[in-house]
Amino acid sequence: MLFLSLVFMPGWFVIPISYLIKDTDRAYFTDQVKTTDKPEKAPDFTLQDLDGNTTSLSELRGKVVVLDFWATWCVPCIKSFPAMQIAMDNYGSDPDVEFLFINTWEQRANPTEWVQAFMKKRGLTFPVLMDLKNPETNKHPVLDKYGIRSIPAKFIIDKDGFISYQGTGFQGDDEAVVRELISLIEQARNK
Repeated sequence: MLFLSLVFMPGWFVIPISYLIKDTDRAYFTDQVKTTDKPEKAPDFTLQDLDGNTTSLSELRGKVVVLDFWATWCVPCIKSFPAMQIAMDNYGSDPDVEFLFINTWEQRANPTEWVQAFMKKRGLTFPVLMDLKNPETNKHPVLDKYGIRSIPAKFIIDKDGFISYQGTGFQGDDEAVVRELISLIEQARNK
């Protein structure tokens, strides 16, 4: 049985994941969670991380993948990080779930260096991929492939490479966000 450790007040609480999985009337980690009866294939991409290593979505086939599109200037993105970190840490030893934080829409001259400094200053350790602007098209290629118009934007890709859930925004309730993410990840895993 999987367990989740959360810090809500002083001390740790260990909660069985099965306790947290339930249908909700409200989406907490996004303004609206979109599910589809006719699943859409997730567009493949290859991006570099902050160290120059490449990651392709297609390499992660067979895993549930959580994509979180964000920028350093996006306040709701930053406010969602504690909940995202808890959810990611919960699945840290699970080889079948992967979290990718995709930085995009940065407006600095050297976005990779800027994001590295941002991560270091805030003590953030999650894996960051850079969706850099193409100088010829003036677009961010992965953002464009996914049709994203606002951030934070989150996608959960099932093990067969289909988009199970997608949404934008952040409601600000870390506990509810973690519960919802776990529920959506488990639903995508069990499809």
